[in-house]
Amino acid sequence: MSRTHGASLLYYRGITSSFVRQPEKIIEMPLNSDVCKVLHSYNDPQQVHITEGDHEGRAVIVSWVTPDEADSSTIVYWREKCKYMFSAKGSVLRYKFYNYNCGYIHHCTVKNLEKAREAIGHRS
Repeated sequence: MSRTHGASLLYYRGITSSFVRQPEKIIEMPLNSDVCKVLHSYNDPQQVHITEGDHEGRAVIVSWVTPDEADSSTIVYWREKCKYMFSAKGSVLRYKFYNYNCGYIHHCTVKNLEKAREAIGHRS
């Protein structure tokens, strides 16, 4: 439903679902895990985001920022209890806005994952 008010158009979105996310304790990755350690080396990845990469749940998009250099945009990953490693090559971009220079923004899509079995490794 919409209503015109002067020169603007107002929309009433309403409620689309009765679903309410319940707070719950996450036990998959404890804070004392080695992957949660704060690293203090040059050009460490920052602002790491993992996003659903497809509609079937078999891909993820990993994004991160490196502050000083473009570095590699490759993700190395492996299957649980498997000795073989795989890699996915991503891309890097950087933008400038007047006198502001952002860090190097990396995006890498890891595809053909098996549901609930793959483990993301490290960047190389």
